[in-house]
Amino acid sequence: MYTSHPGIYTILEKAFGKDNPQLKQVLWEINKAALEAHITKGVIFDYSLQGIKDVETEIKTIEAVRIGDWNTVRSLLGSDKARMHEVQLLFNAGYDYSVDLTKKVLHWSKP
Repeated sequence: MYTSHPGIYTILEKAFGKDNPQLKQVLWEINKAALEAHITKGVIFDYSLQGIKDVETEIKTIEAVRIGDWNTVRSLLGSDKARMHEVQLLFNAGYDYSVDLTKKVLHWSKP
């Protein structure tokens, strides 16, 4: 998952307020722009599964995103996490993933 520089987050949090929904939207637009720049170049993305507690649930959630089932996404994760919007962006751009459980990585590439 692409993450904004922590300094950017701090500045935006002060400007918008921590609980302001616009903060999430602005952070997503920043991440989306960075990802789209790489997508247009056909970059391969590797997403670490290191911090994911339940990889099986993560994969089920990714598959729910693939079919646009956001109710299942929220049910599995408790909310629609930012990383799932990145997953949707990658699917929409024609990417697919493979799982490497040995390295705990999702490899995203265009077939």
